[in-house]
Amino acid sequence: MIHIITGDTNSGKSARFIQLFNASENGIGLFSKKLYADDNSIKGYHLTLLPDGIERPFIILKEHVSPEDAEMYLFQGRFAFLKSSFSIGEEYLLTRLPRQSVWIDEIGSVELNGFGFDTLLRRLIDTKVGVTFTVKRNLLERVIAKYEISEFAITQTSTSNHR
Repeated sequence: MIHIITGDTNSGKSARFIQLFNASENGIGLFSKKLYADDNSIKGYHLTLLPDGIERPFIILKEHVSPEDAEMYLFQGRFAFLKSSFSIGEEYLLTRLPRQSVWIDEIGSVELNGFGFDTLLRRLIDTKVGVTFTVKRNLLERVIAKYEISEFAITQTSTSNHR
């Protein structure tokens, strides 16, 4: 079964993801942990390997990427994604299968463009393992269509229920 957690930006998708992951048994996952600057703005993300809690550098603001390091990143919007972190996350999950469930926070524009966790998600769907992932509401229909997901459950989040 595929379970999709969806909502708008800052609506509590990741918080709900962690809550459900912690309540699950025998799950493995990839969590995008927000990193905040002193002014409380988002400065990036670490990729957290669950349940082990290992954190890896993952996403930074693209203006912080030096020209000599640019080839190490995928650029999407205002962010730069460290390519090696996708490989680390994929290897982490695939070397620990089978498990009852696999969790990914989040599937987005990078995957819709054929990068990031695109191949991983396709493989997980094909293996029929239980998969839970987050996706922004405005990308939900495109993700369902791209991955030809026909059977799924949805959990909606909203700013009003996010703490």
